[in-house]
Amino acid sequence: MNLSVRKDNQCKPGALRHLGWEDPGATTFTQEKDVNGIVWEYFNAQLQADEINNAWSSANYDPD
Repeated sequence: MNLSVRKDNQCKPGALRHLGWEDPGATTFTQEKDVNGIVWEYFNAQLQADEINNAWSSANYDPD
């Protein structure tokens, strides 16, 4: 299970920003919106690490 919580000033407090699937076979970071308007993200562990490290350069997050 992978749970990520962070503050996003573009979302109302308590709002769901998106849900995600970590898929080892994913070669790119993609997003799709379901019939309820919820954004689903698809990514692999390294793509997620890249996003984390781009947002917080001091994190030095390594998925291994």
